[in-house]
Amino acid sequence: MSGAAGAFAQRPEKPGVWETIGAAVRLLWDDPVPLMIPVVFVQALVVIEIVILDAVRTSDEALRVDLYLIQGLFEGLLGTVGIAAVVVMVGALRRDRPVGPGEAFNAVFQRIPALFVLMAVGWVIFLPVGFGIREVVDQPALGLLLFVWIVPAFYLGLRFAVGMQLLLLEGDGPIEALRRSWRITNGYLLRLLGLLLVEAIAGGAVAFGVVYALVAADIPDAVVTIVSQLFAIPIAVAGAVALTLYYLRIREAGAGSAPLATAQGSPA
Repeated sequence: MSGAAGAFAQRPEKPGVWETIGAAVRLLWDDPVPLMIPVVFVQALVVIEIVILDAVRTSDEALRVDLYLIQGLFEGLLGTVGIAAVVVMVGALRRDRPVGPGEAFNAVFQRIPALFVLMAVGWVIFLPVGFGIREVVDQPALGLLLFVWIVPAFYLGLRFAVGMQLLLLEGDGPIEALRRSWRITNGYLLRLLGLLLVEAIAGGAVAFGVVYALVAADIPDAVVTIVSQLFAIPIAVAGAVALTLYYLRIREAGAGSAPLATAQGSPA
């Protein structure tokens, strides 16, 4: 009995939300430039795309919608690649074998097909919610029906929240990463929700403040969009760092069992 009690007493506590956020802030404070370079790079490409599409003004409603769809797809793909590179770098730092942005991108490009499968799953989960919000005025019944999906969508999002970390840091395939994410996040959902809510509220407040100030100053829309994209860089990086650290802390608490892979995806 005493042996069992001792083993239980030594069991690691669940990582805290504020503790993880503090660790993420310290990591960024100590070495901000390398961790931000991947997202800076992809955001620069996004800004170029925004400038190009803003120059292509059209009165054709269908074409304008197509351009917005292309813009959203392009930004989603680039954003995923940038965040994935940050995940690789955080995992490498945790192993005391830091890698540079170039090595991180190389590791991500090796897993691009699997990474895009994860991204497609995310789209399948959350697109009905966005479509429902858009259609709630013109087609209230359909819009509300799809909007109700928001609850299961966010639940699935939480259960799959560390799928990217498992894919990139453990070398899992996309289906295995989602399966293990579902298992690993069991018992951590409220803390994960708290972590993501803090990130969303803090990031949203900063973004709103910047955009509101620029719009109030009658700044052109293209400039507002570009500046908001630039301010999104530290927010996106901080979110990726915090979630990756939280996954690693869950893993250290015993929820994960496979050895942490190298940045290139092979076993350490």
